[in-house]
Amino acid sequence: METALHTFTPLHTENQLGFWIGLLVGVLALAGMLFLLKNKSGDQNRRLLGAMLLFFVCTISVGTAFFSWLTMRKIGPVNLYANAITTPYGKLPFDKIRSIYIKEEQDKSLLQPQGNGKSTRLLVLESKDGKVHVLSDQNYNIQAILGTLKETIDASKGKQPSDDVQK
Repeated sequence: METALHTFTPLHTENQLGFWIGLLVGVLALAGMLFLLKNKSGDQNRRLLGAMLLFFVCTISVGTAFFSWLTMRKIGPVNLYANAITTPYGKLPFDKIRSIYIKEEQDKSLLQPQGNGKSTRLLVLESKDGKVHVLSDQNYNIQAILGTLKETIDASKGKQPSDDVQK
């Protein structure tokens, strides 16, 4: 396979933090639960109730760590080649691209339905066959990907850089 001209790695800061904190809390809760179950001194009902609560904490935190790890595995690098781009959704040749644009998604709050919540920018790559590749600014530097993609597409067509790509 040809060599990638540019590689954009995902930003996993939130997922890594959730993974490590979930794993740490899960191990500590498991150790505390095992300590309470092994220790025979004190009120048995309180020990078992504490062990049960620590089991729930362990289950929730290990689940958080697992799903953070799963998200990190699913969000992979974006590679730009001379005639195609590969995303976690697959390979998209430049001649199959219908449109490229940045869309801003606004989260609506229950308290303020006007849309004053958190906004997320999405880089959307639409293919001619209807498949959509969406990259979020929470996981990628989409402005850098868009600029480099535009330059690479222009270079593959053999023309000077212009503003053919919608922003």
